[in-house]
Formats: sequence, C-alpha cells, structure tokens
Amino acid sequence: MRTTTPLRYMRFFKRRETLAQDPKSTETKMIWDAGKKVFGILGFFIPTAWVLVILCLPAKDVLFDLLFYRNERFRGYVEQYSRTSESSMWTFNQQIRQFHTFRDWNTEQLVRKENPLESMGHVT
Repeated sequence: MRTTTPLRYMRFFKRRETLAQDPKSTETKMIWDAGKKVFGILGFFIPTAWVLVILCLPAKDVLFDLLFYRNERFRGYVEQYSRTSESSMWTFNQQIRQFHTFRDWNTEQLVRKENPLESMGHVT
C-alpha cells in the first residue's frame, strides 16, 4: 500500500500552524482576502454604474444630444422641428410641402404635384 508522503500533507499543517501563532493577523488576513474580492466586484460595477449614470441622469435634451445630435442629417431635422416658434413647428402640411405633393382624396388617392396657388387659398 502506498502511503501519502509526509511532505504532501504537512504543507497544510505547516500553513495552519503559522496562521494559528497570531489569531489577530489571521483575522486581518482573512478580512483583507475577502476585501480583495469585494474590490474586484466593485471594480467592475462602479464603471458600469457610471456609464448608466451618464446616460440616465442628464436632462432629456442633453441625453438626446449625446445619442443623436452627432448624426448630421438628424441634426438638420432636429434643428428644423425642435424650435418652439410657430413657423418651424412640425405640421402635416409642412411635411407634405416638403415633398411637393399632396394627397387628393377625391380621386383614387393619387399623389400629384402641389399647386402653390392652391395651397395659398386661391382656387385655380
């Protein structure tokens, strides 16, 4: 029968023995080891949390700028329609005018070129 080499398991006793010499330092060491794990977890969660804070805390318009304002075409859209003055607010008519067409509901819903005089109130 093959016996375990004394060295093989004396390692454990030896370590325990040195720890047991000073219970206070053992306690400190264990606390520190636990703390290191906590630091590792925090090291992951704190940056993650900050990303969430940066995205969630600012006012809506700030967030909007962060997310979309870089897109040039979108910026144009935002600048045109985000003003509060009557002239630049989005309306359905404005949308229609932008594409130079309007819907003629009396025919088979055909789309034709807008007649500017008609849109100004003149019957032609």
